[in-house]
Amino acid sequence: MGVGFNSIYHITDSPSFITGDQYVILDPHDWYFDGGIRYDFINENIVTDYPDQLTPFINSFGIPCDKKLNGTIFRYPLRTAQDAIDSEISKNEYDPIKILTMFDKFYENESINCLLFLKSVESIKILELKENEFVPKLLYSIEIVNAKQIRKKRGLVDRSIGSLMKDLGEKKLSGNTILESVFVVTFRQQKFDEEPKESQWIIFNWLGDLNAAATYFNETFKRKIVDYKLIPNVGIAVPLNDPEAFGRLFCFLPLPILLPFRVSLHGHFAVSTNRRSLWSATDGEDLAEGTLAKLKVSWNQYLFNVILPQAWAKFLVHLPIEVPEINIKEFYSFWPIIKESGPGGFVNNQSKNLLLNTIENFKIADKVFCGPPKSFSLGNISGILPSCQKILTSCGSFHLLSIENGFLPDESTNPNISKIIESIGFPLININPKIYEELKKSHHKDSLNICSPHFVRMYLHQNKSKWENIKRDDIISLFEYVLKDQNYAELDGLTMIPLSDGTFGTIIQQKKHYFGIKSKSKNLVFYIGPDYNNSINDNDERNIFAKNLNKFIDKNIPTDLWNLLYKGAQGEWDLNIKILIPSVVANIITGELSGYSVGRDEIPLNDSCEWIFKIWNNFKERDYDLIEFEEIHLLPTNSNTLRKLKTNQKCFWNSFNNKIDNDLQPLIEKFGIVFVDKQFEKRITYSKSKLSKYVIGLENLTEVLTCLNVVATFPKNVQITLQPQEMEIIINYLRCLSPDNLINNIVKYLPIFSEVGKKDLIALEPSKRTWYLLPSGDEKNYGKIIAPNTMGFLDTSTSNKRFLLESIIKVKRLSQQEYWTKFVIPYLGSQTPETIEIVIIKLFERLQLLLSENPKLKFDLGNIAFIPASTIKQKEKQETHVELKKPTELYDPENHYISGLFFDDERLFPAKNFSEKFRDNFLTSLKVLGMKSYLSPSDIIQRLDVFAKRKKDEIIIVHKKSLKLVQYIDKNYDKLSGNNNPQLFARSLFTSSNVDLPLILQNREWIPTVDSMGKKQFSKANECRSNKYKNLVGLVMPIIEYSFENKHFIKNMQWDSSPPVDIVIAQLKACSSMGIIHENTSKICEEIYKYMNDEMNRNKSNLDKFKEELKDEKWIFCNGKFYSSQRVVIELDKNLGSNNTSLIVELPFEFKHYKELFKEMGVRQKISIPDLISIIKEFHPNTTNTTNTDTVKTLSSEELHKVVSVIELIANRINEQNSSCESESLKDLLVPSTECQLVKLYEIYYDDMKTRLDDNEKNELKIVHTLISYSVAKTLGMKMLAGKFIDSGANNDYGEVYEQNEQLAVRISNIIRDYSVGSIFNEFLQNADDAGARKISFIIDERDNRKNNKWLLSFLNKNSDKQNSLLSDEMNQWQGPALWIYNDAEFTQHDFESLKKLGMGGKKNDKTKIGRFGIGFNCAYHLTDLPSFVISFYYVFFLNL
Repeated sequence: MGVGFNSIYHITDSPSFITGDQYVILDPHDWYFDGGIRYDFINENIVTDYPDQLTPFINSFGIPCDKKLNGTIFRYPLRTAQDAIDSEISKNEYDPIKILTMFDKFYENESINCLLFLKSVESIKILELKENEFVPKLLYSIEIVNAKQIRKKRGLVDRSIGSLMKDLGEKKLSGNTILESVFVVTFRQQKFDEEPKESQWIIFNWLGDLNAAATYFNETFKRKIVDYKLIPNVGIAVPLNDPEAFGRLFCFLPLPILLPFRVSLHGHFAVSTNRRSLWSATDGEDLAEGTLAKLKVSWNQYLFNVILPQAWAKFLVHLPIEVPEINIKEFYSFWPIIKESGPGGFVNNQSKNLLLNTIENFKIADKVFCGPPKSFSLGNISGILPSCQKILTSCGSFHLLSIENGFLPDESTNPNISKIIESIGFPLININPKIYEELKKSHHKDSLNICSPHFVRMYLHQNKSKWENIKRDDIISLFEYVLKDQNYAELDGLTMIPLSDGTFGTIIQQKKHYFGIKSKSKNLVFYIGPDYNNSINDNDERNIFAKNLNKFIDKNIPTDLWNLLYKGAQGEWDLNIKILIPSVVANIITGELSGYSVGRDEIPLNDSCEWIFKIWNNFKERDYDLIEFEEIHLLPTNSNTLRKLKTNQKCFWNSFNNKIDNDLQPLIEKFGIVFVDKQFEKRITYSKSKLSKYVIGLENLTEVLTCLNVVATFPKNVQITLQPQEMEIIINYLRCLSPDNLINNIVKYLPIFSEVGKKDLIALEPSKRTWYLLPSGDEKNYGKIIAPNTMGFLDTSTSNKRFLLESIIKVKRLSQQEYWTKFVIPYLGSQTPETIEIVIIKLFERLQLLLSENPKLKFDLGNIAFIPASTIKQKEKQETHVELKKPTELYDPENHYISGLFFDDERLFPAKNFSEKFRDNFLTSLKVLGMKSYLSPSDIIQRLDVFAKRKKDEIIIVHKKSLKLVQYIDKNYDKLSGNNNPQLFARSLFTSSNVDLPLILQNREWIPTVDSMGKKQFSKANECRSNKYKNLVGLVMPIIEYSFENKHFIKNMQWDSSPPVDIVIAQLKACSSMGIIHENTSKICEEIYKYMNDEMNRNKSNLDKFKEELKDEKWIFCNGKFYSSQRVVIELDKNLGSNNTSLIVELPFEFKHYKELFKEMGVRQKISIPDLISIIKEFHPNTTNTTNTDTVKTLSSEELHKVVSVIELIANRINEQNSSCESESLKDLLVPSTECQLVKLYEIYYDDMKTRLDDNEKNELKIVHTLISYSVAKTLGMKMLAGKFIDSGANNDYGEVYEQNEQLAVRISNIIRDYSVGSIFNEFLQNADDAGARKISFIIDERDNRKNNKWLLSFLNKNSDKQNSLLSDEMNQWQGPALWIYNDAEFTQHDFESLKKLGMGGKKNDKTKIGRFGIGFNCAYHLTDLPSFVISFYYVFFLNL
């Protein structure tokens, strides 16, 4: 336990720990104890006498604290903001979030690293214990899976160092002392609930020759390495799952130094005092200057330059054995090769000679180099390299080679060559370039074998079975490589000429006779070209002549190789290769063309289409003249044939207006014209100008019509059935005709015309009908043709049609006046309903124009029954039977005041058969022709008669329409009466129908009303009231649900006076007596109260009537209920509010406008104290016997708060009166107890003693509930508990003083500057490993143990009278959130003594310990100022008094 422990003081001021039976607390500030204290917590009964002190240990981990703990657990209470102010160690505060962040960083950066070179610790766990939880949650874990299997090898070297160093110091050591240990370790990591991740590392530990090291440093520095604990011990660790990783530098634990390669290195280095860097002469260590400083620097150099290279060379020899399945791609990442992207700096300089020094330690026979993959068996190299006859060693997927039995790559050629020759079994070393360079510098440089074309050609001849079936590209690359030195004689007989069919031709020198030569290709002559360019495309002969590919040199070979072979074919060398010429191409075409015949102009196309396209593209590519190919069938047609270029009958292009996919060509083709294949026309790249004498274009319209005319079957050949779109295409095509051209006669026979309103296509010749064109203005809006069938009207909907009919065919066009007067109006009466509707639309569109020209037409149309009539709500479907009426017989459907008065079966409205777009014009035209827009008096009476007949069976509908009639009369009363004179209106009504309409309206039972239950009925005028008085009389009289506007109409109906008082009082009684509150009760009451207030002010006699009628009645509406005058006050205390029961209520705010009325009616201004006491009694049904606890009610939470509010109001009322309340007035007051039961005021106590009195003693008394404040209790005169009991207590002293001897917290502050807060984990790992622990756990405890400790007492089930018991009351502040660290090793007495020596530990002279400075424990003061721990039977803590 050393200096590094002090890093914990970054986060705490008071660490503590338990180990075995010992409990230790550290207090460097001397705040509570003299530096610290240690307890034998079992023998001294700490858990019994001070249970709160050990609450965190018990609550967190269930440590009973009355038994010995197997291991050690540290607790570091986190430094709070207040602690940081007081602390002399650190001003940094820490909370659980920061510690969790530290956990995460440690896991991400150091999790596996920290275990690599330790000898004992095998498992690390990091946990979180949240507030209000008792079971820690695992956050992170790191463990060695195969710990048992490697445990012996892992500690082999470390276990031997102590005895060897002792023998060295005593000069008993002789012989070679080199020790080595290599093993593969499997680590398992888990983060939160994620799936565990496993990784493997290979670890190599090496102890160099102690005698050699001791001799060197003794001779150089006259120093003994034993005296300075300098041990030539190094280690190598490499992750097997992460080839891209960067290693770390270790001195047992990781240093914050990255290495420039994959490998992590450990050494017994001389490091700085804070163990964060290698020691250098600039370090401020408290040692003498001079040779000692140089000794430390030289020692680090000795490890890097001598010991590490020895170990690394041996490690690489062991590597294939320990990791036999190593990947060839990452084999060299295990070497000391500095990565370019790696870190630089001091260590990089130290490592720069590692690679060369490692190579120097190899033996020439060491198989440490990658050879060909194991899947490639090595070939026969007899006579080339005799030492390579037997190469049997392999590693995983590749052969292992040494310097003496392998070839190094040819650096002057493409690296791909090396891959190819190793794939055919050539013993080529696959080497890293940096290793290659260092090899050439080493003492092995004269022993290196270098690959060359000569060696490869020899190998190819001797091992044909190994390469003749490899990948084509590889053979081609080999071909190019062996040509490199131009020794062609050694190539003769090798089958390496790449052909286009994927085979290879045999190389034959021309001086040899072809006869008798055996070749894998059937040809002995091969063609290259025809041009120098070796790029290949779809137009190349190799993509056209598939049956002759074995004649062509493959163009896919490298350009340099192609150029070499092309020049050879031109005559530079004597090879069996020729240039391709056009005559050869022609012979190949006729030879491959299916069905070729010299005597036939046309042959079947069959499957030759694509092939023909390629030939034409080849012609374009080579720019051939077509004369050479006129007798070959090369033109594909739409008839799936091939035609010769030169024939008597010409073909046509499919294109029209530069569009090959046009609509014209298929139509013309129907007339017998021959076209070339469309795909051919689309894809051909050959010049069309050169083809113009063979193929004609459709743009020549005269030639096309001429061809149609000369057909033997004309005009039958053109009289075919066309679709409308086909007709349009032909018309558009014929648009270019000239009117004076004789060829126009052909057009008359084409079926491309149609009649207006018909779809059938017709030809104008032959025909006997008379043809017309509609007026220009009516062509698109004519409606429907109703003229006789002897006359026809042609469609001119497009400009091209108009051009053909007007300019070419000369058909007559009618004027608008002529068309409507001669061809439409004479035939209106004989049309069907569907037709007449269409005609009406078009007629009304022109009505104004027609009327302006012929005024008489208005009278004629107004008296003709031609308008379809329907009900006001016409059905969506058109009716089968249509009734036609004159315009003067119909009513305006847009006047809703009128239309709503008619029933759905009355056909008095124009039908809605027309679209909304035409609807306005339709109705406007009908209004012009005399349609009605208002009701006459006789119409009103007629409506009343109809309503009277139908109301029995259709009361709902009649009720609704009657209300609309009321509205209609109200809205139009003055207008119909004239000059706002109701008498004139009455006379007009009377004179219009010879009846007294006003009298009828008053006396008939026709007015639509509803009663209080919403039932619809009909009433006379004197039996009902308008909606204006609904709230005053609506519950006792029928109401018209309408607010009248016309005062003359109101007066005529005698509704212009207020309702009498008796009816209004009846309305109020009816409202208050209803079992269910009316939805408008508040509005009804407010209006009645206003009415009563107004009547009281108008006539005081009405007030007496109100009092008499409402005496003892519940007539005041408050909070959804009715109350009598005695239960309502105008002003209720605010503290009551919703807490009040139904005893007393406050007059609602909206009624306070009439408070004078309510006062007159007996309502009080405020509530009294007796009233408040009565309110509380309502919560206590058994007020006569409060002592009988079996029947006393327990208040709910809501009831409790209501009672407390009323009690506070009583206290406030007493304070407002500025005097104490008489005891007699409060004798019946009930207050709540701690058991939430109501007790009389003078039987209960207020608890002013709190924790000074035991709960058992309090339980014997009735204590007021804690919601009752002290001030309220004093105001009410409540009895106090302090008058009955007095507090007392005593303390005992325990423990043995255990402190760190150095008093100054400043010393610790200085120490932790050298130990970052992040080093906490490493320091405690180091201590645990030195103690022989195999497991260590870190736990962040977020709980606050400063709260009530009843859980602990119940856990122990004894001494329950001990509460808030700590070793010191002030230590309560350290019972909050903390960091815990546990390991399964116990402190020794030697460890206790080391811990007390601040800055000097007990490991300096122990060669088996990692720590060497004795101050590591103090890292705890990063977190706390009060460390403590429990070990065995002792509880130890450091305190600072």
